[in-house]
Amino acid sequence: MIEQESKYLPIRGNSDLFYCDFIELGKIIVGNWTIFGKYFPKQNEHWLNVMVDELYKIRCLVAHNSYVGKDERDALKVYYKSITAQLQL
Repeated sequence: MIEQESKYLPIRGNSDLFYCDFIELGKIIVGNWTIFGKYFPKQNEHWLNVMVDELYKIRCLVAHNSYVGKDERDALKVYYKSITAQLQL
């Protein structure tokens, strides 16, 4: 783990989950669909894949210091609201 090489960085957490890339989290959810499927529309993993895919594109813009325009920010708000409403957060 990177903390062993760079001791000045804080530890992210005590679980491998903290070291997953954003897109990997979606794959973990789909790979464990029997646990997570009940939280998504019609237990449709396609819906989740679309949401994660679109969020990942915006995440990449941020991570690579690219411009995030109004359309991307608006889309992010819509995806966030859709997911949190679905999860009843």
